[in-house]
Amino acid sequence: MSAAPVDSPGLGSGRNWAAFPASEGPLSWGLDSGLDFLKGPLSLAAYRGQRVAVYLEEGQLGFLASGPDLQAIYLDGGHYLDVGKMPGQIHPDSQVYLLAADRPVVLRWTDKRPLVLDHVPGPGIIGNCTLQITGPGKFFNTFLSHGFDGDEVDLAAALDRAARQALADLAGTASVLGSPDPATLQSTLTRLEAADLNEDLVECGLTCTQLAVYTASPPVEMGLDSGSGQFSELVHT
Repeated sequence: MSAAPVDSPGLGSGRNWAAFPASEGPLSWGLDSGLDFLKGPLSLAAYRGQRVAVYLEEGQLGFLASGPDLQAIYLDGGHYLDVGKMPGQIHPDSQVYLLAADRPVVLRWTDKRPLVLDHVPGPGIIGNCTLQITGPGKFFNTFLSHGFDGDEVDLAAALDRAARQALADLAGTASVLGSPDPATLQSTLTRLEAADLNEDLVECGLTCTQLAVYTASPPVEMGLDSGSGQFSELVHT
């Protein structure tokens, strides 16, 4: 059985997991590669004395955990989990998670659910943020190790909170984000790059690969109308 170090850069998620009981056909459990992002935890207690065959496709990960502790990360390829309490076996108290780590996570903030930061005045921020899992071990320890029950909605909410916190920390250290001038704030937001969030996100095992954020209500400036020579309101979009 091969396993990667817990912070291996290799990515992946699992499908076609199967346990082979002595008296009946294979039992399978896996990801739907087109739909599932995360599956598990699968308790191995029911498979004591059995050998679980694990087949991971490229871009897929398997986490093996004992309670909150990450024991191994399985990368793409075939693995066999011999479940039992003998030396060299995987303890039945262990759990397994499958993760489609090659699938980007896209967070969207709309005018109905804007991103509101303490340091940023106004009605909030809208836009989108794309995250990629680049530190599997840190990702597990941040999001899965403390009683995660497999609910993807809860996981999405936790990822959203992580991105919001990264932006909040950025706002706290960049005084221009707290500017009372809406036009300055809008200009600053549009110049933010994905890498600006990564100092915080890397500690969660994440990397921001795309970021586009704006004020929820565009600022209004006064500009000169080239036809009339009069000032008119220009709305930034």
